[in-house]
Amino acid sequence: KFSLETLLTIGVEPIGSSDIASLLSDFPYLSEQVANVNEIGNPVNVEQVLNLQPDLIISIQPRIADAYPQLSEIAPTVSIEFESSEVWKDVARAIGSAVNRDAEIEVAFDTYNTRIDTLVNAIGDNQDNDISVVFLWQDFIYSYLMDTYLGTILRDAGLSISQSQLDIAEESDITFRLDISREQLNLLDSEYIFVWMYSRGPE
Repeated sequence: KFSLETLLTIGVEPIGSSDIASLLSDFPYLSEQVANVNEIGNPVNVEQVLNLQPDLIISIQPRIADAYPQLSEIAPTVSIEFESSEVWKDVARAIGSAVNRDAEIEVAFDTYNTRIDTLVNAIGDNQDNDISVVFLWQDFIYSYLMDTYLGTILRDAGLSISQSQLDIAEESDITFRLDISREQLNLLDSEYIFVWMYSRGPE
């Protein structure tokens, strides 16, 4: 899904992609942009890819590592490692390079950096490294850490997750997120709390 988002951002419409329905559940405003993009399945349906006769295949690893040998026989296949969300910038640039859109990907990053500046200016003198990023989903409560997509955004803005959470993560050898029970809500007590709510339904 990330590769499809990236390609659309830089003005490239692929002929096929995985997880289109998932993308549209998160970003329904992209429906027109993906109207002609064919779903190739998750896990990827190699026969479907073959029928599309692509000129280039972007293979995100390790997600479709098993299908790589077959895909590479269909068309030139660029293999891009995406081991964790904290490397999203490198992955985006690799995708841009694969389709000869290096300049366009940098324009997209210029927009991102402008939004980071807006965040920094909004916080102003109240900038503090005492932040919680909370993800609410069904009955689950997660607190995201620095080695994540969200963590890179905080780092770019000169911010950080609260030290108490980082200490707990280090003691438990956790780098991605903390699972928070209702009895542990006090761990989220921070100067700033960013709440991320996610739902596939209308609620």
